[in-house]
Amino acid sequence: TGVVRDAVTLAPVPGACVDVYHRDSVTGAFNPVAWDCADASGSYAVEGLLSGSHYADVKNFSGYVTALYDGFTCVGYLCDLSAGTAIPVTFGQTTAGVDFGLEIGGVIRGVVRDESTSSGLAYTQVSVFRRVGGAGIERVSTSTDTSGAYEVRLLPPGTYFAYTTSWRGYGNEI
Repeated sequence: TGVVRDAVTLAPVPGACVDVYHRDSVTGAFNPVAWDCADASGSYAVEGLLSGSHYADVKNFSGYVTALYDGFTCVGYLCDLSAGTAIPVTFGQTTAGVDFGLEIGGVIRGVVRDESTSSGLAYTQVSVFRRVGGAGIERVSTSTDTSGAYEVRLLPPGTYFAYTTSWRGYGNEI
């Protein structure tokens, strides 16, 4: 059980959903096992978990960055669950205090243009990435609309790089 709050104002974040995963001891894969969404007070309770170590992330549709327990923020909705903190659970007992403090996400937006005509390039892939730790990279991608515009949301604070991938004869660029 726990509470999902805004990291700055401490206001509850109702509707934020906490997903709980168990890591397979043989394959190392993270398997979703249960979830619950926060109520109006930000409280949630995931029930029926078996004993062992579990991992959790919280997602929402209110402009907050996806986060792992305990405090690691993710680019987009995808997280490397192994970067989270394991939550020890004993079957039949309540593990309280698994709280989340969410940050409002940043936005990167722009237009991909043809260098010689300045026309926007439709349907070009734009990937935004940041370095995490020593050699780790987190990446999220989107495509431009018909006018060449793109927007990537829910980004935690940090330094980002963007690059394009085009399949229509244009060079790829950072």
